[in-house]
Amino acid sequence: MRRAWRSILLAVGSLVAVYLCGVFLFWNRFTPGTTVNDRSVALLSPKEAALNQIRDTSQTMLIFLRRGGSTESFTYRELGVFCPSDAEIATLSVSGWTWPVGLFVKTAYTFDRTLDYDYETLSQVILSSDSVMSPYLVEPSDVSVTREADGTFSLAPAREGNVLDTNQLLRVVCDALALHQKTIDLDASGCYVSVEIPEDFPDVPLPETFSGTLQPITVLLGAGRSEVLDETLLSGMVVEQDGQWVLRYTVLASYVEQLAESYDTAGHTRTFLTSDQKLLSIVPKATDTYVGWELYQEQTVAAIGSAILNQETEVSAVWKNTGKTHDPEWDLGNTYVELSLDAQHLWYYQDGSCVFETDVITGLPTAERATPTGLFRTLDFYEDYTMQDYWGSAYVEHFVRLTPNGVGIHDATWHSEFGSTIYQTDGSHGCINVSPEVMPELYMLLSEQLPQSVPVVIY
Repeated sequence: MRRAWRSILLAVGSLVAVYLCGVFLFWNRFTPGTTVNDRSVALLSPKEAALNQIRDTSQTMLIFLRRGGSTESFTYRELGVFCPSDAEIATLSVSGWTWPVGLFVKTAYTFDRTLDYDYETLSQVILSSDSVMSPYLVEPSDVSVTREADGTFSLAPAREGNVLDTNQLLRVVCDALALHQKTIDLDASGCYVSVEIPEDFPDVPLPETFSGTLQPITVLLGAGRSEVLDETLLSGMVVEQDGQWVLRYTVLASYVEQLAESYDTAGHTRTFLTSDQKLLSIVPKATDTYVGWELYQEQTVAAIGSAILNQETEVSAVWKNTGKTHDPEWDLGNTYVELSLDAQHLWYYQDGSCVFETDVITGLPTAERATPTGLFRTLDFYEDYTMQDYWGSAYVEHFVRLTPNGVGIHDATWHSEFGSTIYQTDGSHGCINVSPEVMPELYMLLSEQLPQSVPVVIY
């Protein structure tokens, strides 16, 4: 009997000791399973959780996507943007006495994430930014015919320019902050100053010295394709009116529009045969960085117009974006990267043959951290690179950027295994993690294609 009581007392004493240790461990600290705004705060004090949230908010990036593909980034700290509710996390009351309950019952705290800022500070930073104050900004202009110093004629196109409407820019920035948007496409948001050009542009008078002689012009379209602008077509573009030769801009523009309809692949759905022999329909997305062929119609009109004026027989079309081939079904060519999120595997095809493949770890499958799907291309190559974002910073030896907001392919020394379902619980913040043992080879293969970019298909 005494032994039985002794065992009971020992068991009770052990439970009490464990309980008191838990009270000490979780005194003023959150238990496992506790989240604040969907982020784990396990073993953190309310003050530590608040400081982490304040730090993460201050390091959040707002990115401008500018004409020409360049970007400009600002941290919320630079802009004077903060979230008032972050400090309220420190006021949460945590009791160490109830820690056993916290092990089995998940607790979720949600705070209002409305951002606040000093408008004067915000506008000062934005209006002094490179996007607004760069010495290389170009004003928009109308179409004109000029004579160059060497005596040749030039038809200058309507130039979009890159000067920003600062009032519209500030409105768009404020709206983006209110909606927690981290990327602003300045063009799509109507932030650039523009010149109103009539839909039916009038005929352009040509200089008196223009002879009126017309000869066929070969329009080079890239990737081995061309079209011939013959005398019949040219005779409808250049006409004599009351003794004055004029370029019928609308006719020339209509011809170029037909070229765009025939050769543009931007915005087209493509059919892709995967490495495991499945056919996918890839629908274009606004986030794609591989766009395909997209004719710069105004610039092409100007180039052909100048060729007509100078009696040249060959001229190159001007493209906003280019593809690899003029195949309307698959313009990416046969050198590309393929990445399957389900298989967590990457393949690199060069001239139609798979020359590299490896398991990877992609983004945690949540709204904020999932790796984006679509068509991308290699944008930049970095060695000895430090990544920085709201989550902090990390050093990598090789980094290949795929998107303006920093999603890329890089080595990840913090992982010992790759592939399988690791990404579902220990995924990245959107990047494609590759073993440091094989990343140098992939980096070398992709960088060998420079200055050409390599398409990247993610599905």
